[in-house]
Amino acid sequence: MEIEILIRRKRNFSSVYQKAYDLYNHLLQLIVAIAKEERKRVEVASQRAEREGTVPPSTKFIDNKFALQLEENKALLKNIETQKNFLGKIILR
Repeated sequence: MEIEILIRRKRNFSSVYQKAYDLYNHLLQLIVAIAKEERKRVEVASQRAEREGTVPPSTKFIDNKFALQLEENKALLKNIETQKNFLGKIILR
């Protein structure tokens, strides 16, 4: 009886731990996605500022070292690819 309860709790803990890890990865992926979109926006705004002779936009956010490191992180990139493949298989079913 007690062994069954311990096994159930261990499974529950593993499930909760995996969900927390997935959430952590999603948040890191969100930072990367926002940085990429901001880079595109700044590029367009810079071209417009150059053309109109106004002040160019700040690149403070896109030059953020943490975001740049995340974009190059091999483990995170692998995780993103794994999720894309997994989601693609689910959608195709």
